[in-house]
Amino acid sequence: MKVLALDTSTQVLSLALKTEEGTYTLSVSGELKHSERLVPLMQTLLAEAGISVRDLGLIVCAKGPGSFTGLRIGLATAKGISYASGCPLVSIPTLDMLAAHLSFYSGLVLPVLDARKNSFYTALFKDGERKSEYLDAGAEEISFLLKSCRPVILTGPGAGMLMERLNVPDIAVDPDSALGRAASLIPSGLERLSRNGPDPPDEGPLYIRKSDAELIRDLRKSL
Repeated sequence: MKVLALDTSTQVLSLALKTEEGTYTLSVSGELKHSERLVPLMQTLLAEAGISVRDLGLIVCAKGPGSFTGLRIGLATAKGISYASGCPLVSIPTLDMLAAHLSFYSGLVLPVLDARKNSFYTALFKDGERKSEYLDAGAEEISFLLKSCRPVILTGPGAGMLMERLNVPDIAVDPDSALGRAASLIPSGLERLSRNGPDPPDEGPLYIRKSDAELIRDLRKSL
């Protein structure tokens, strides 16, 4: 089965394409210009593999948490391709995607995203399975959570920033934290499709925190 995977949830725009010949990957980091870059990069990847969207058997997309705008762009694009090609769509939480490549690690894995406002999106994973709720927490709260946990490794785009603020010794940081991880979506997406089927049409992004616009709207309603 040919599988296209998209991750637009962070500043690293990451794509992966699995075919019978192998897996093709493409990542671009920098300012969040995913709306301009996503489709051209996807076309480049498909052309490199010599296929079109109508040849796809599955689309997998990271669903968040992450950039509010980036998530909407990625999911809307994935839904458009799914509708046009007739292939199923499966979305995977971003933190699960970031932790997947360290499923072999013997201790706790913390994928980390910078949530702004002195906070981080994270969760605890062990042996490839999530062991906590998805968290929107500050460094002090995460330090308290990890005090009695060893060994621990941080990964994901926010790992370095969190490490600088933790008050906990002997925490490892994945040296490949900043790499695009869309390829990790492919096995997770295939497993999710086999177990639960495709996403329902109304499936949306996974937001742990309300956007600033939503917070302002809620505040106005309370006045």
